[in-house]
Amino acid sequence: MKSKHSALLEGGELFSQVKECERDGIKYKSGERFSPSSRPCDSCTCDSGHIFCIRHECPVLIDCPEESIKPPGEGECCPTCAAFGSICTRDQIGQLFHPYPDPCFVCQCSEDFMWVCSKEFCPALNCPIDEILKNDKECCPKCRVCISEGHETHLHGDSWTLPNDPCNICSCDFGLIHCNKTVCPGISCGDEETEFRPPGDCCSICISSTDLSCDYGGAYYENGQSWKPDPCTTCLCTQGKMHCHNERCIPLDCTSDEIPSVDPGQCCPKCIPRPATCLAFGDPHYRTFDGASISFQGTCRYVLTADCSTQKFSIVVENNDRGFNGVSWTHRVVIVLQNASVDLRAGPSVYVKGKHVENLPYFEDPVLYVEKTGRSVLVTTDVGVQVLWNGDGFVEVTVSGIYRGKTCGLCGNFNNFPEDDMRTPSNQTVTSEAKFGNSWKYGDVQPGGCTESIDIDPCSKGGYRIRKIANTKCSILKQSLFSSCHQFIRPEPFFAACVYDVCACSENDDCLCDILTTYSQECSKAGVILNWRSEGLCGIHCSEEEGLVFDECGPPCPRTCENRNLPIGILASQCFKPCVPSCQCSADKVLHNGRCIRPEFCP
Repeated sequence: MKSKHSALLEGGELFSQVKECERDGIKYKSGERFSPSSRPCDSCTCDSGHIFCIRHECPVLIDCPEESIKPPGEGECCPTCAAFGSICTRDQIGQLFHPYPDPCFVCQCSEDFMWVCSKEFCPALNCPIDEILKNDKECCPKCRVCISEGHETHLHGDSWTLPNDPCNICSCDFGLIHCNKTVCPGISCGDEETEFRPPGDCCSICISSTDLSCDYGGAYYENGQSWKPDPCTTCLCTQGKMHCHNERCIPLDCTSDEIPSVDPGQCCPKCIPRPATCLAFGDPHYRTFDGASISFQGTCRYVLTADCSTQKFSIVVENNDRGFNGVSWTHRVVIVLQNASVDLRAGPSVYVKGKHVENLPYFEDPVLYVEKTGRSVLVTTDVGVQVLWNGDGFVEVTVSGIYRGKTCGLCGNFNNFPEDDMRTPSNQTVTSEAKFGNSWKYGDVQPGGCTESIDIDPCSKGGYRIRKIANTKCSILKQSLFSSCHQFIRPEPFFAACVYDVCACSENDDCLCDILTTYSQECSKAGVILNWRSEGLCGIHCSEEEGLVFDECGPPCPRTCENRNLPIGILASQCFKPCVPSCQCSADKVLHNGRCIRPEFCP
């Protein structure tokens, strides 16, 4: 019953002649906050007899199957979705939501309108059991921490100085802060000396009046010395003071055949000819620089692409049949430059100039740079050619626009006209894919011999049952799991390649996964991230013991103990590669010796 001194209005206002408030028969003191038991979505405050309520808005569950909607429990405000995870709305981009009572399970609305859900894994704690704090509303237990005056959190054993008082050294002892003041000895400087306290130090020292250095990010620069903290900034140290100048870039007006590009170490972009990419995937299919699709099944060595004008590079692939008759896969890629050669083999493993390279990255200035990116190897050269090899049948070659009309081989001539891509070394355009492929056979027959390709349809050879199985498996490319990418990357060429491969591989699902992975990677380059893998469909298992989780579009340059202090923007600007499907650390950890650890635990 309501108090005779009060009258509740539906708008949330309560007029009263007394200091207390009453709701649902319960009295509340002025300043007290509460949620009425009858309306758990209301957050109310009693203010001198007036009740002010704010209603919480529940997340929209329009995408949740009706049978999966869980009504709110006692004292809870919002329903939740037991099968959370597909499409969200523009207004929800960036929002975090816990669809389950488990606080370790969190979903975030991504920029491609998909709910991306993950389960947080808790790190091992380095404090005694009786000093571990557990909050039911938080996922992970933690050590008792210290909060400094600047609202910074410090773990047990941490030491720090106060921001404006480097002489005050504080430490954290299981939630207790102990500070000790350093007393500096008196100093007397000579006539040509100046008393100087280095930034971050407690006590002053005597230095030459002409020798005042500058501190920038922990690095010291002498008086008169200049440096570039980033490609666009130049700084000069003058009498202990820094003077920095930022370079301004003029706006570019690139043509439709050009793209803006920033050279490593440079500040401003410039217009360069638009590059092109050639793919070899599956058993095997080739998508030329101009976009033509070609399939042939030889098991010899072939010229994938080469500079047929100035002979700056050539790339040769070697195929094998993996024990299947009539089909083949790429299992080796050889890159030949004027001053170096790189041999990429299964695994992937890397040989440079005939020697096995066990530790990557490998750098040979200025000719080439070889590095791991996810589970693949990326080779970047100084002649405008980049090769990505996954060690198991997939190779991607990207060439600079300067090679337009100058390439030859299985990847075509890069002249923006796909109809003439099947051109032989004798400059004859043919219609037979087998004849075209065989014409680019390279060198002598490899040990054990090789088989030239013939024009064959494995689905016709396998019969109706095999073709039906292949069509059923590959139809997933045209279904909702991949539909968000269809307007950007046409699925039809990949569907045709998928049917061809599945017919050739029979019951082997590796062929299906090869094609689905290739299509997904092309979608990632177009900005569409597809979280399509599952336990029953091409799943990739990451080591939970090492703290790794799978990310369909993870950063190609992960944060490590070595680069953890680099700003995110600088790290991204130095990494000229698209995202990769790979095992990654969560955002609050860095990779060290194959394990995910907190940055403060780096050696």
